[in-house]
Amino acid sequence: MEANGLKFRHCIDIQVRYSDIDMNGHVNNTIYGHYFDTARVHYFESILKYEIDWNKDSIIMAHTEIDYKSPIFFHDKTRIYTKVSRLGNKSFDMRHVVLDIQTGELKTIAMAVMIAYDVISHKTIEIPKVWRNAVLEYDTEVV
Repeated sequence: MEANGLKFRHCIDIQVRYSDIDMNGHVNNTIYGHYFDTARVHYFESILKYEIDWNKDSIIMAHTEIDYKSPIFFHDKTRIYTKVSRLGNKSFDMRHVVLDIQTGELKTIAMAVMIAYDVISHKTIEIPKVWRNAVLEYDTEVV
């Protein structure tokens, strides 16, 4: 899938829960962070082919931007596309695009700056080599 000049390979479908809906009848903006967290975890576990011990080497968010293009309603079928677009020594950028599966309508575009983090020592770390190699192999357009 291509959006905003980027090619996305990884995607997951998100089930909108009744509790995600606010009094305006659409997914509340505070819920999107949960959706993106789920997409990021799934992205790494799927490209690494194993379950990560998030209690040791982890990632933390340093910055996020979300552009809400169109609301998501309870019965919408949504899909989140995720990719790493930049890979530094300790940090990387993740991009997300949310589409309505049935109509193809763009719902949301998001970006997050993530930092590799050692949960035990409470310090930033270099991105683990196995993670770096998996990202570069999977998302070939990484800068």
